[in-house]
Amino acid sequence: MKQRKKGLAVTYAILRIKMLDILKEPDMVDIYGNVAEDFKTSNRWISVFMKRYKLAWQRHTKISQKLPVQTQELLESFRKFVIYLRTDKYFDLCNIINMDEISIWFNMTGNFIINQKGDKTIHICSISNEKN
Repeated sequence: MKQRKKGLAVTYAILRIKMLDILKEPDMVDIYGNVAEDFKTSNRWISVFMKRYKLAWQRHTKISQKLPVQTQELLESFRKFVIYLRTDKYFDLCNIINMDEISIWFNMTGNFIINQKGDKTIHICSISNEKN
């Protein structure tokens, strides 16, 4: 729920990993023993877990993007770096090109996430890579 409140996607894989992490905590090991090795986070387990906590597998309805706070500084630093290289290596401006639309994936948000039942708007923060 903390992840969803931040607008981050929660998937089956994330849920499985988090459950195994919880089972490895010292308190859980004291109570249940070392069950993390034998525990199977099956689809049936996930279905029952989601039903118990009123969660649903939902399609996102809204994706937003936030630029890093230091974006302006990073752009200025990159500009200075390019100028430095150009002068240091004696590149003419005609030898510098701009290549647009190079695919670089930082994250891939899927179409479906785990969310509380009844929510009408499913918001996910992203870096605008939804077309890929």
